[in-house]
Amino acid sequence: MTPATPEIPVDLCGIRLRNPVILASGVLGVSRDLIARVAAAGAGAAIIKSVSLEPREGHRNPTVIAYEAGMLNAVGYANQGVEDAVREFEGVGDLPIPVFASAVGQDADEFARVAERLMGCGFAGLEVPLSCPHTPGYGTLAGHGTPEATERIARAVRNTTDRPVFVKLSPNVPAIGDLAVAALEGARETLRQLHEEHALASAEALARRRAAPARVGAQAITLASMAS
Repeated sequence: MTPATPEIPVDLCGIRLRNPVILASGVLGVSRDLIARVAAAGAGAAIIKSVSLEPREGHRNPTVIAYEAGMLNAVGYANQGVEDAVREFEGVGDLPIPVFASAVGQDADEFARVAERLMGCGFAGLEVPLSCPHTPGYGTLAGHGTPEATERIARAVRNTTDRPVFVKLSPNVPAIGDLAVAALEGARETLRQLHEEHALASAEALARRRAAPARVGAQAITLASMAS
C-alpha cells in the first residue's frame, strides 16, 4: 500500500507547498522523470541540480565518500549545461509540485544568463548558490563569499525574473549576517541559506536590516521576505 502523502501546506513567498519537505539540489534533480518520482514519494517541492552556462564534467571520482559521521561529497557542479537543461525541463510547471531552478556562474553576468534561460521553462523560483567551498571558479573559491559579490550577483539575477529568488550563502565567513543583508539588498525578495560548513555543520542566518545580528544553528533553513 502506498503511504498517504502528508498534507501540511505552507506558503513560501507566495508559492503553495503541500508540505515543507523540499528536495535539495543534487543528483535526484537532473531530470523531469526523477523529480516526478520525488513528487510521487511525497515531497512538497524540489530543486534541480545546479546548472552552469556550459556543460561541466565536475570532479573526478570518487566524489562521495562515507566515514563514521556520515558522508562527504565534492561533485564539482557536474551538469549538462544550460541549453540541455532547458530542453530537459521545458514545461516543468506541469509537474505536480513546485520545482525551483538552480543557476551557477563564475561572475554576475554568467549567473544572469543562466537564470534567464532557465526561468523560461516555468520554474516556480530560483536558487542562486554562492556557497560551494570546493570548486575552482565557483562559490567561495571565486570570491562569491563577500558582501560585494553577493549583492552584485543577487541584483543581476533579480533583474532576470519576477519569481522568488533564493540566495544560498556560505557559513564559512567571518560575518554571515553581512552576506544576508547584501543578498536582501541585491535581490530584495527572499533569502535562503543552507550549506555545509566544510562538512562539519550547517549555519543559519536571518538579516532583515543592517543592524540585525546573525544567528547560528546546527541544521536550519532560514527564509526572509522583502517586497521588491
